[in-house]
Amino acid sequence: MSREELAAYATQQKHLILFDGYQNGKGKHDSEQPDTTDPKLLERARRATEYVNSASKGYSDAKNPFAGLSRDDLVLIAYDDRGGYTVNERLAAWRGSADLEYKWASAAVARSQLESSATGKVPVFLREVLDYYKALPMIEKVQDRYPRNYEAEMEARIAEEVARTPDNQDKLLTADMNLFDILAAALVPKDKRLNAGDRSNEKPTPAQTPAEADSSA
Repeated sequence: MSREELAAYATQQKHLILFDGYQNGKGKHDSEQPDTTDPKLLERARRATEYVNSASKGYSDAKNPFAGLSRDDLVLIAYDDRGGYTVNERLAAWRGSADLEYKWASAAVARSQLESSATGKVPVFLREVLDYYKALPMIEKVQDRYPRNYEAEMEARIAEEVARTPDNQDKLLTADMNLFDILAAALVPKDKRLNAGDRSNEKPTPAQTPAEADSSA
């Protein structure tokens, strides 16, 4: 697929497992079973349905059947429309991926604060964000949350940050793209992103970062 085709495919698949596209078929999704007699796969699908329903209600002890998988594996499952996984399994994988992303981003922000306090700069933080982006599956890179020239923009920002002197040390925080804007593509309010398949609470929740770039979450 071209970049545009892959982005359109991603949007189509997210509509199925998130938002109204998911809620419109909620009853069907909860009763869906994989086309198999394998008891392990049937049990995994049952646990996925139990998990997404419990997690959408805010139960913190809900157990994701895909816990322990890498983000790459979780993304592959979430976007797999070939019939090997139920919709609820794909949503469970999506939530698992979002949870890993949030945990990384939260830790990255904490590290950036330490770096800024120690040096007055955050080039290491910016490099970490860029490296994280480079490691993403292509289907996530092509979505609207990242501009086409994201790598070039970040490289320029890193160079600017390295060259920054004490007399302009506030520049990063006052530029059009501030420190949290740079990370916003990776760090989305946790409740909003992890509850993306639950439309029962339509009121916007307060953002946990100053910027929010992924409207699809």
